[in-house]
Amino acid sequence: MRTWLIGGLAAAVLSAPHPALGQESPTSGLSELSQEDQAAVRDALDALDAEMGRMAAGIGVRAPRVGAMGRTLLATLFRGLPDTRDYSFAIGFRLKTDTLEPGSGDEEPTDAEGCAADNPGRSVVRFERLSRDGASGYRCILTGAGAEAEEAAGLVSVMVLTGAERRLESRVAAALSADDAARAESILAGQRETLIKLSTTLDEMAAETLLGRE
Repeated sequence: MRTWLIGGLAAAVLSAPHPALGQESPTSGLSELSQEDQAAVRDALDALDAEMGRMAAGIGVRAPRVGAMGRTLLATLFRGLPDTRDYSFAIGFRLKTDTLEPGSGDEEPTDAEGCAADNPGRSVVRFERLSRDGASGYRCILTGAGAEAEEAAGLVSVMVLTGAERRLESRVAAALSADDAARAESILAGQRETLIKLSTTLDEMAAETLLGRE
């Protein structure tokens, strides 16, 4: 059995058998998955909704639900992973907001080089500046597992948006570990675009929630 790690960045191992699930609509994307993968998608959706709920509660607004788009992207992600026993996959989500104080806040990276410096052991594959409704920031996509996990392949998406009153950080991190580092890299590379779409969807929902509050 494959091992899934899903939830907050301190995730729980989902390696025990899962109970049978109800029949899914073909349009949900889940009906084509195994029982184990369906449970993993649902747990990931629960984790996403929990992060969104925690963030929204912190700024005093109602939380949006990730919904059909997130479910479809997660189903696509898990459907694209090979059905073999020789690797483990982890995905985590974190949303963080801080109230801005006069003179507070660290200097944010303004380019790919600055983003790489903030994330040792990883390489930047995409960097973009963001500007939306008076808020500004950046989105940075990196690959590599980090300085302390040479046997794993990783992808991290970081989005930072600073408005008039608050700073939002949205982070999605995925890692895949296998005995063969090249195989780990190959498997995760095949899911890169789906992971980026998933992180962008989460970023957009979080940004709308924050800017709606301001």
